[in-house]
Amino acid sequence: MLRFATSPTGDMHIANLRVAILNYLVSQQKNDQFLVRIEDIDNKHNLEGKDTEIMMILEKFALIHNAVFHQSEHLNLYQTLALRLLKEEKAFICTCTDEILEANECTANCENLEAKDYTALKASADKFVIRLKKPQNNVSNIDAFIIVKTNGMPSYDFACATDDMMSNINFIIQEEKYLLNTPKQKYIKKLLGYEDFIEYVSIPSILKSEAFSVKWLFEEGFMPDAILNYLILLDNPQAPKEIFTLPEAIKWFDLNNISTTSLTFDISKLRYINREHLRLMDDKKLSTLFGFADADIGKLAK
Repeated sequence: MLRFATSPTGDMHIANLRVAILNYLVSQQKNDQFLVRIEDIDNKHNLEGKDTEIMMILEKFALIHNAVFHQSEHLNLYQTLALRLLKEEKAFICTCTDEILEANECTANCENLEAKDYTALKASADKFVIRLKKPQNNVSNIDAFIIVKTNGMPSYDFACATDDMMSNINFIIQEEKYLLNTPKQKYIKKLLGYEDFIEYVSIPSILKSEAFSVKWLFEEGFMPDAILNYLILLDNPQAPKEIFTLPEAIKWFDLNNISTTSLTFDISKLRYINREHLRLMDDKKLSTLFGFADADIGKLAK
């Protein structure tokens, strides 16, 4: 199973959309399922309605999901698994000062605290976090990182690793900026006893992608098919044809052909591809974009 994970903290940008498209595309090639995960556990930065907007955008691009869930639905699960790691002495309670906690370090002798201290600390006003113990053979140089924060919420890596494990995700396509998170998430799964193999594919970033939101592209008149065409072509410049649809791309797309260097978003190229899709679109279907169902209006629009 593959997944698209995103946070409802702002407008979806082209980089997010690109990851969603690639994960969906590969899921179709593998005849596997495609899951959407809304990472909404950071309540302070969530924006109301953005989760619905995300789903509407995916629908416009015909990225059909088999399941969707919010991470906030799994808070009890995260806490249960964190407690299990405490009882198994794979994690420990850290009561360091705020300054040390913010530095993501543990300089005190916190590992000597036992699981029974968790209940007492939870009832008190003292702040604490739960950390994983460092691996014995620490080839990836993993620190004793936090899995449950002072507010009782799971860390990003703990929530992601747990959800991937529970959802049986076995193939992950993500931007290269998440490479540093991968060893931690693998370590979490290992401590939880998850042994199934997960293949990770890191793709180069699109430079300054934050400047182009999907909503803005729609407002500028760019069609979903054209945007999708452009983003896939950006990753597979040696595609057998320049103008294509998603069903066509599913037949020939190859992850092995993705560039290994950062990419640049070319709005002029997107305009050209948009014009080509408009030209090829059925006149009557084009008119529906303007609220009509008239072939003559479609011709006029072209």
